[in-house]
Amino acid sequence: MSDQREAEEALREGEQRLRLVQQGGRIGSFGWNIRTGMNVWTRELEAMYGLSPGSFPTTQSAWESLVHPEDRTEALRQVQQALDTGQPGEAEWRVVWPDGSATACRTVAGV
Repeated sequence: MSDQREAEEALREGEQRLRLVQQGGRIGSFGWNIRTGMNVWTRELEAMYGLSPGSFPTTQSAWESLVHPEDRTEALRQVQQALDTGQPGEAEWRVVWPDGSATACRTVAGV
């Protein structure tokens, strides 16, 4: 097996382990391209926000609209603080699900 194939196989196995951990732990993850404002969410994160798999619109403004209006200012402040300091942050806010109900969402984010 070539070095490239071994690296690709190791990557696939690592991704599979990560998916299993996220499913079992009921946790999700995301990537955010700050320049474009585009987000990529795991299915687990979508579920935490009450969304069906693949339905998150992928924009930062879409995420903001899912945060409960009373919690949005503080959530955005927490995000900005993590960006400004480069330090991981931990916060909790309510999420408004598509059916109108709200649930708490705990977030730990690194920059």
